[in-house]
Amino acid sequence: MENKLEQLLNSLIEKGWIPFGEWCHRSPYKRVSIHKNYNKERTYVLFYSNNHSHWKVLRQVVSKESWLWQFVCENGMVNEKHKHERILDPTFWEWWADCKRQEHDWNYWYRLIESALKDESELEEFLLSNIKVGWQ
Repeated sequence: MENKLEQLLNSLIEKGWIPFGEWCHRSPYKRVSIHKNYNKERTYVLFYSNNHSHWKVLRQVVSKESWLWQFVCENGMVNEKHKHERILDPTFWEWWADCKRQEHDWNYWYRLIESALKDESELEEFLLSNIKVGWQ
């Protein structure tokens, strides 16, 4: 039986997320399964494609290289209950207005930083509470 994290990641793949970007286009991952080591300190994600499978630690799945947060934020799958607050130096806003950044950029950067700061034991809950997919 799939757990919630496994269900979430599989749903994202079905919606078009290509884990770990361009090099996977030749043989994109089709599904994932979740495994924990014997003392449950680490969560491993096994990605399956037609040709091969590949293990990743959950910490790698929330990294910039996985394209998870970019995909989620660009496609409006961010849980609005956990929206970030932008508290920065006011002089920054003058520069920022010239850049014309999109809201999904703010969400992506915020969630990338937050997930990097989380302890590995908190990552699963962070993903489940910050990403919304149709079934949730």
